[in-house]
This record gives sequence, structure tokens and C-alpha cells, in this order.
Amino acid sequence: MENAIWKNENLIASDVANEFELEHEIKMASRRKELLCPDKGCNSPIVRYCHGEIRGAYFAHLTNDKCDYADFDRNDTTIFRLLRLKLCKHFSELGYIVKAEQKILEHHYSQLLFELPGGNKIALELGSKTTTAGLIDNLTECYERIGVGIRWLFVGDNNYVRKENELFYLKRYLVNKSNYQEYILINKEGTTIFQSRWDSNEYEYNGRHIDVRGFDDFYTETGNLNSLTFDDGELTIKGFHDRYCQWLQRKKQNVEDTITKVKESKKIAERKFQETNIQSLRPLIMPTRKTGYRYAPKTSEHVLSSYEKRKAEIIGRMDQQEEQVRDSFDIRWIKCEICGKIGEDAEFSSYGGVGHLNLGVCSNCMHNNRNK
Repeated sequence: MENAIWKNENLIASDVANEFELEHEIKMASRRKELLCPDKGCNSPIVRYCHGEIRGAYFAHLTNDKCDYADFDRNDTTIFRLLRLKLCKHFSELGYIVKAEQKILEHHYSQLLFELPGGNKIALELGSKTTTAGLIDNLTECYERIGVGIRWLFVGDNNYVRKENELFYLKRYLVNKSNYQEYILINKEGTTIFQSRWDSNEYEYNGRHIDVRGFDDFYTETGNLNSLTFDDGELTIKGFHDRYCQWLQRKKQNVEDTITKVKESKKIAERKFQETNIQSLRPLIMPTRKTGYRYAPKTSEHVLSSYEKRKAEIIGRMDQQEEQVRDSFDIRWIKCEICGKIGEDAEFSSYGGVGHLNLGVCSNCMHNNRNK
């Protein structure tokens, strides 16, 4: 416990430890059982002052009867307590009004309570990988009911994570529910701060995901405890927001450049495809058996049209023998009476005649018959 009452005044254990004369006086008061628990609902309010070489100064109940502060103290950890002291000292030196272990909710003690300019109050809660969804939702709802904002500081090691669904629940909750889709982490020693903001934008082109090389889903910065501050009511590393916006702009420009390259590559591929098709088409001047030379149309549509596409146009008309079968480019098509092949007239040695207008013998079959 960081707080106690003596002679109707609030005592802070870490402050008491800073001055020997005051500490001596409080130790004597502790022996006389004059120190009291600040929780108004405590059934056994007498507390004692403790200060050793391993653990810092603190207050503790003489008997742990029913008391919310005693419950908080039992469930507290040495790491959380040391972090509260460091954070409280840091923000106090910045000029913030901040108090540790304050009871503004029923049966719950806030880790730190800030009074920001303008009268806004913000509770700062310390969490970890074991923080449950139930606790998060309950505290969020309770603080909202009394008009107090809540911010979370994740305590632990910073592991490199690229995907949102790989995060511990508290981190994942924050990147989905917080105002800026981010979480802030402090290491167990209280020396280093990590801030990670999630870019939840989907980068796609023609329905396909774009892998933005050199950019992860998260923008992360590292700072020391002195870099931690409040900006417009948000806990943050000083200047983080502006640097994130610059990073995001570079990422979006990278996406635009990637799309431009994809479009250029597509145009090059289409141009090569067209050139290949042009080379594979028949000569523009083609001899025919009966009519001498016929000029194929020199349109871009002709160049782009494929053999199979034109064949599909006429396939349903091949069995009738009343009129010539021609495609949309006025090229005549014939069916071989021997092998059944359907092709352009240039592929046939003979064709036509009464009752056989669209029938003939292809060059292949004619050659095979000659060799028999």
C-alpha cells in the first residue's frame, strides 16, 4: 500500500522514505498504531509502516480483514508497484497532478489517477499478458459511467509481431478499440517505452493484396521513460503521432508506385502479346484457289482477333450447304469430308460444288491420299 492516514492527513510511503526525520516519526506513530487505512469501508483500518533494503517503503494492514485496499495490496506485484512509483515521479516532475492507488470505483483501486488541464480525469491501468477480457470490459464500463477516461499501459517484453492476430489479448483489444488503434508497452524495469500503432488499411489492386515491401502492419517507436507524455488526452511518446503520419504517407506512396509498376508491366505484357499474335497471323495478302488474291482487312480488330474466336463464330453454320460460311472478317471456312476438320479455306486443297458448298478435302488428307 502506498497510502495511509495519520492525523487526518494523507501519507505516501515513498515520500516518507525520502526524509529520515519524517520516517522516524511515522515509525513511532506506527508503533502506537496511529496509522490508518484510507479505505472508508475497511473493517480493520490499523496499518503499519514498513521499509527494508530489498523492498521499498509501504504500508500494510496489521490484520487482513475485509478491505478493498487490502485485497488490492495482496494481488499487487512488486513490478507493478515499482512502475507506479516511477511513473508517478516522472509525471509529477512534468507538472501533472497524479496520484497512485486511488479508489474512485467500488471495490477497485486505480493504479494511477491523473487530473489533466480542463478538469478531465484519466485512470491509467497497468496490464499484462494475463489481463482478461472480463476485467477490461468491466473497468471500461465503470469508468465510462462516472465520466473518467481509461488508458492502459502493457507491462512486459516487446516481442516483434507483424500481425494483429498474433498479439496478447490486451494489446489486440487496444489496437482494435483505442482511439488511435495502438498500444504502449513499458518494460519491467520501467526504463524503456514501446509504442506501436496498427495500420489497418487494406492495400489492394484489382482485388489482389499488395505486399508493401519495407513496411509492416505496425509502426513502432522506442523511447525512454522521459519521452512518455500526454498529448490531447492520449498517453504517447512525444511526437509519435506526427512521425506515424509521415511513415504512413511514405507507405501509401510506396503502394501507388507499386500499382504504377504493375500497370506498366501489364501494358508491356499486352504489347508483347499483340506483337506475338501479329506475327502468327496469315499474310495480309493470301492466294485462294478460285478467286486469285484476296486482301484481308488491315484493322486493329483483325490483328487482335484469334483463330479460335473466329472459328467459334461459324461453327454452328457448317452443316448447311446453301450458302458460304464466312466469319466477321469475310474469311471462308470449310469442313473436310474425310477427317472432319474445320478450318479456313487456305488450309484446303479443294472445296465447294453443288451440295458440297462448305465441304472439301484438307491439305493433310489430300497429301495422305497421294502417298497411298
